Amino acid sequence: MDEVNFNENWASNTSSLAIRNKLLNLENRVAMREAFMEKVIRHRLKNLFIFLSKKEGKYYDYKDVAIKFTRNLPTDLVGLADVITKLQNVCSQETLLTLLPFVENPKVEVSKFKTEQNKINERNENLNG
Repeated sequence: MDEVNFNENWASNTSSLAIRNKLLNLENRVAMREAFMEKVIRHRLKNLFIFLSKKEGKYYDYKDVAIKFTRNLPTDLVGLADVITKLQNVCSQETLLTLLPFVENPKVEVSKFKTEQNKINERNENLNG
């Protein structure tokens, strides 16, 4: 079965995991198209950068360009938060942040968090001191 039946009656309280399982074939096709599109975009960038090197003498590496596709899928953030809370004493904070879809760079996020905590601690010391 290579298609999704959107006429099928789904319960209104269906979890994101159940929906994802129903849409597995569609997701696999999207992944294949993403890989194809990335290859095409890289080829176009390579040609563009060759043109720029000949035209203006500026050299760019097409491999330095990050290509990222973002799927608009429902995410069970409550479930993810529950998993992160349960794994807090098992995994590092940076590893747990990789589970969150809206965190782009966990290392930067951890350093931001530590900086904010230091500022809060300094304010509390100034108020109490």
